[in-house]
Amino acid sequence: MEQSKKTSFDFYMLPLVLAVAVVPLLTMMTSYSSGIGKYTWASGGSFVDFFLGFKRGALILLGAVIIILFCAAQWMRVQAKAVWTTKNQKIVLILLAVFWGVTAISALLADEKIDALFGGFEQMEGILVVTAYVALFCLAYFLLSSENKIQVIVHALLIGSLILSVLGALQAFGVDYLANDVTTPFFTMFMHALPKKFNGITASFGKGVSYATLYNPNYVGSYVALVLPLTIYEAVQDEKNRYKIVAAASAVCQLIMLKGSGSLAGMVGVGAAVCVAVLFLFSDIHKNRKILCGVFVVAVGLVALFLWKNPTFFRSVIKGNGEPCSSHISSMISDGTSVKITLHSGKMITLRWDADATVYEFEALNENGKKIEMTGDSFSGVKLKGDAYQGLLFEATKRQITYQEQKTYFDVLRLTVDDKYSWDFAMLGVGLRYINGVGKPDMLHYVESFGMEGHYDFASNRGYIWSRTFPLLKRALLLGVGQDNFAYAFPNDDYVGKVNCGFNEQIVTKPHNMYLQIWVQDGLPALLAFLALYLLLFGRTIRKCFKKGKWNHSHKISLAFLCGVSGYFVAGLANDSSICVAPVFWVLFGVAFAVLRSE
Repeated sequence: MEQSKKTSFDFYMLPLVLAVAVVPLLTMMTSYSSGIGKYTWASGGSFVDFFLGFKRGALILLGAVIIILFCAAQWMRVQAKAVWTTKNQKIVLILLAVFWGVTAISALLADEKIDALFGGFEQMEGILVVTAYVALFCLAYFLLSSENKIQVIVHALLIGSLILSVLGALQAFGVDYLANDVTTPFFTMFMHALPKKFNGITASFGKGVSYATLYNPNYVGSYVALVLPLTIYEAVQDEKNRYKIVAAASAVCQLIMLKGSGSLAGMVGVGAAVCVAVLFLFSDIHKNRKILCGVFVVAVGLVALFLWKNPTFFRSVIKGNGEPCSSHISSMISDGTSVKITLHSGKMITLRWDADATVYEFEALNENGKKIEMTGDSFSGVKLKGDAYQGLLFEATKRQITYQEQKTYFDVLRLTVDDKYSWDFAMLGVGLRYINGVGKPDMLHYVESFGMEGHYDFASNRGYIWSRTFPLLKRALLLGVGQDNFAYAFPNDDYVGKVNCGFNEQIVTKPHNMYLQIWVQDGLPALLAFLALYLLLFGRTIRKCFKKGKWNHSHKISLAFLCGVSGYFVAGLANDSSICVAPVFWVLFGVAFAVLRSE
């Protein structure tokens, strides 16, 4: 790698600097509309955003600027062509082209093309944003050919990470500068009209939880797993003391922020980064034995501290409790005149109505087709006789329903389970319908699932989401459903499953696994190309670091980049790609390849 004593900054590096240092910090309250409101399981199509919208706009702009630069600047095209004609480098671009190409085709063929193009509800990561990611990768990979230029990006990252992690660390101590009366006027300046009953910006995660400007504490974990290895390296190895201080302060604040976020995925990602570092330090074990001992002691200490603070970790996270939240109902299927209910005990009940009956006039049958005796009446409460049916209560009530685009009050039969969960049914012009949590009529149907049975609570109920996501994979063997179309492919009308696992009226917009997310949305070829890029980086770094000879700065910083990228990939087992963190990842991913290319 070319070296220079003087750090230089060129205009074309500005998009990279902004992507790693500024974009993650962008927050502003805005309102937007989404087509999701037309679905029966969604309440409406108008939403307020605080974390994602400005990041999306900035990234689309940066992507456009980079593309214009490549088209207008001949020397940049020459540099790109030089990389393309190099045999060992061409494979990187081929894999990147496969990833982007399959993703783009999937987006163009998506059912909800607007979301696939511009980004959807609670995600904002459409194909235009993915194109910006790829453009940032290419800009870093093609043009960062010297150590001093790479250090410009690293120093920008240090400054941005310090600001972000200070915000996150303060949140861990209960001080939130994003959610208070002083800053609210600034963050709401672009709102034409504030929502009704607006009482200021408040964090939904509770006091003392770190989320920084990254939308969700989970993404704090991904960010720290990605950035911490590089900040620690710079705190030790940077030639300039001021950046050593910035890096050290950032690293400390990141650890506090990680603890405040409670992101287990981030902690595991950091642990994976440590393991990768140890593996590569063994390549020069005689020189690095003191560092290895120190890393080992610190790692063991952190693991011991974590297990001491979380003694039930392995039981609660790995095994799960094996019990649904609702102790009675495990499934319901309706057909317009009846509802078949399967209890958790295995018993089955069929509620049946005559075609001209009111919703209160029903009979209950057991699995053998025999009537189940009932006591009481629908107005005071009907119960089914038998110990197997304890905890079930049927009551008459009225409820406002959105039917034929109008809100009207209808007679409703309410089934209450264990005094905790209720299921409303109404007899409409189209027959019997279940009235969901957002007041819309819908049918109850069989929901396909695979795996995780008895462990739906695994990893904060990710087991449930994964069990409903696995059946979607066979639909995406070639092309996916499109960027930000996961919510439409996922069975968000699995009302029973969602209630049993604590999701209730929540809309599941992501699988909480980056690899499942890419496979479902972009297709299996895109996922394989993405993984191949990482394996290529890992293999080339191994080849470089295990060569005989003295380790220099290039070896060490290659290892730092690989550790961060590896931490991000491991955190991705429980986290998704997010517009809050992914821009930093794609820049560092490209820089990591640039370090290897510039040998």
